[in-house]
Amino acid sequence: MDDLSARSKETLSFLNSQVQDTTLKARAESWVANVQANRKHFTTPNPPLLGVTAFVVAAGPSLKQNVQALKKVGRMGVIVCVDAVYRYLIENGIVPDYCVTLDADARMITMIEGADTSRTCLIAQASASPAFVDYWKGPKYFLRATGGGKDIDDKLHAAHRIVKAKRTIMPGEELDPINDIEVVFPGLNDALACGGNVTTYAHVFALSLLRATKVIFAGADYSWKSDLDFYAGASHTNLAAERIEGENVFSHKIIGGELQTNFTLFHLKTWHEDLAKAHLGHCVNATEGGILGVNKVGETMAGWEIMPLDEAIEKYAPKARAREAVAV
Repeated sequence: MDDLSARSKETLSFLNSQVQDTTLKARAESWVANVQANRKHFTTPNPPLLGVTAFVVAAGPSLKQNVQALKKVGRMGVIVCVDAVYRYLIENGIVPDYCVTLDADARMITMIEGADTSRTCLIAQASASPAFVDYWKGPKYFLRATGGGKDIDDKLHAAHRIVKAKRTIMPGEELDPINDIEVVFPGLNDALACGGNVTTYAHVFALSLLRATKVIFAGADYSWKSDLDFYAGASHTNLAAERIEGENVFSHKIIGGELQTNFTLFHLKTWHEDLAKAHLGHCVNATEGGILGVNKVGETMAGWEIMPLDEAIEKYAPKARAREAVAV
């Protein structure tokens, strides 16, 4: 195409438009007629697509009820867990495919100390805790860090790159970016939006990079019953106290009772729900507790399926079944 003259390109563009117009005139009526004829089939729900189903596993207290169900996830399902629940999953005999981390706090290493990290790929924001990243033995996939403001984002962008000087450079000296610097690593390209915590990050990772057709949540309570049971398995008690303190706690209705939540958790829950509205049909809450996808009067919100984890696995990522022999 680059070898064509400007006049030839104009002619080709005109011919293409003429072909499109001819096709439209010839087929438009049949397209409309076919849609109308097929309407009788539309009320039957579409079967699930055989695409990747991502199980986003958070660290909510309800996970202790259904954690063993994750062992039933078949080959069309991948398990994406958050850092706070990784050790709990390993202790229960479940090896996630991916573990997501983004917190810069050095204390995050307490989430995984003592756990075998060699069989799981770490999805880490570049600004995550170095102690956490250094401890990880499995593969590491890094995402560009963003700070939400131009000044910090410019610094973070520069910090991602690795360059070396080719000669001695004096303070204040202007650099020639072509002749004075060798670029060892040009920087990170992949970046994800974040709703404010690692579970929202895992949600977008599943949609954007894994291209998941379904995102099924487990342990995503965004609420709690007892202050002593904030994280799955009643773990990380010191960090749990920090998450609860300093905010107004209020009740949220669910079917059969009420749970406690706070402003931060409620805000994070609504972020998932806004994303569910933007991409209708991909969100399944299999948490078996909590307030995700539930409105203030305890009703399921539009755009969500809510079901037990066992049922979600059987529907969207079951273990492979033997194919029946076909008579020849």
